[in-house]
Amino acid sequence: GDFEKTMAFIVNYGRDNDTVAAVAGMILGGQLGYDKLPEALKAKTLRVNKDLLGIDLEQVALEVMNTPVIRTAADQ
Repeated sequence: GDFEKTMAFIVNYGRDNDTVAAVAGMILGGQLGYDKLPEALKAKTLRVNKDLLGIDLEQVALEVMNTPVIRTAADQ
């Protein structure tokens, strides 16, 4: 699907659009991959999260990727 068109439709639709947009963004992002998302949206998302919220999403992604998976007996 077209990431930008889908997200614009959802955000402008109304109702519970924030949750729906978050879920759709996760699904489309997972399907397309980070590298295929629109550059302007990636840059703005990274900048807003860092500047306004103090969250470095690139650092968070690195930390998540380097976190070992803990397996339990139930996983065996």
